[in-house]
Amino acid sequence: MAALRAEVTTVADSDTPALGAVVVHTAHQSARVVEGVTATLTHECPDCRAVIGDEHDDGCDVARCMAYGTQRVQCSPGARMVVRGILPNGGVDVDWETDGHDCGRDVWSGRWPGLAECEEFDWWAVFVPYGNPSWRPVAAGTPGAVHDLNRLVVEAKWSPELRRWVR
Repeated sequence: MAALRAEVTTVADSDTPALGAVVVHTAHQSARVVEGVTATLTHECPDCRAVIGDEHDDGCDVARCMAYGTQRVQCSPGARMVVRGILPNGGVDVDWETDGHDCGRDVWSGRWPGLAECEEFDWWAVFVPYGNPSWRPVAAGTPGAVHDLNRLVVEAKWSPELRRWVR
């Protein structure tokens, strides 16, 4: 099977923050430069070691199902994980549904899946020990804020055509 390749370009525009020195373009996604966010690209997938532009290995925890946007390892032949909502403790409530879909093949972009969309939608959260919920939405720049991936899978919709989360 031929691997999908990525084009890596250097940004020389003086208006672009230093954090955006590299932009990755694949057939399906690009790493975005977002003001005030350190967008670090990782050459290899932290699980399967696929390099930027290559397909993830089967069984990789990072790879996404291209039909639904969830972890590919959470799908099984004929079934998929369905996110129902956020639990009172801030975790994600999931269930299983049978539909016989094909997960397709995901490509390592250099960034964890969903980070670019959280930045685009300005969705951030902080962990509150003993809080209810434990993860609370906050504004960008709040000390300790991280990408709100729980909110992403609950409030956004996965677009199989675009291979990304949309509002």
